[in-house]
Amino acid sequence: MPFLPKSFDFYSGFEQLSTKMTEAAEELIVLLRNGTVNGEQHVKQLKTIENEADHIAHEALERLNKTFITPLDREDIHGLVTALDDVVDLIFACGGRFLIYRPNYLHPAVIPMAEFIRNATKEIYNAIHGMRNTSHRRQVLTHCIEVNRIENSADDQVREGLKDLFANEKDPIELIKIKEVLEMLEETNDACEDVAHRIEGIVLKN
Repeated sequence: MPFLPKSFDFYSGFEQLSTKMTEAAEELIVLLRNGTVNGEQHVKQLKTIENEADHIAHEALERLNKTFITPLDREDIHGLVTALDDVVDLIFACGGRFLIYRPNYLHPAVIPMAEFIRNATKEIYNAIHGMRNTSHRRQVLTHCIEVNRIENSADDQVREGLKDLFANEKDPIELIKIKEVLEMLEETNDACEDVAHRIEGIVLKN
């Protein structure tokens, strides 16, 4: 059964991808809070969400290749679809990396970094759902600005987290594990900011 209805338009593709993004972000937080308890189950759920997002992205890009007249510039549609799908991929990678490394304890910076991702995806979701209506332009841009603010906060958080890690963790293997997890969470926050920048560009152009 296809994820997109026969009456598919490109905005519905954006909206469904943003929904998958928020679902993945919530699942990641559950995984990290539970540690390795039911970890395989949570990663499996993240993989399911990632597969669904990939399907939606593939369908949207396939329609893009077959559509003569599009509501936005083709490169903007392609870029936003790809960027949204990349965030879902990175969230899944964060969960998988955490389960592979299985750190001995949950560093206090990990959950806040995941919460920044969750908060950013919610802002992106709201921005995406406002794009259909040009009268919502100001609200859309406000959500994008908030994503930028969240990303700056995430940068501060990971900087302090790494500073604490290198100052206090004496086990080099454990240090590497936690460092990799924190840096992947940071990369995911950066990807959320990239989505916000793409939305800003589309709204200002149109």
